[in-house]
Amino acid sequence: MNKVLFVFMLLLCYFNGLFAQIPTWSEHIALILYANCTKCHHEGGIAPFSLLTYADA
Repeated sequence: MNKVLFVFMLLLCYFNGLFAQIPTWSEHIALILYANCTKCHHEGGIAPFSLLTYADA
């Protein structure tokens, strides 16, 4: 019975979002910056600094 309860609790936590994914640069952050910020935030752009690399951001 304890194993069934444990599996049920794990599934409940999973479906309620308690096991949230940790954002990474390459999978999450870079996509947002490239889509919204790098039009201006690049070398020679109108924004005061670049956001093209992890180190820049």
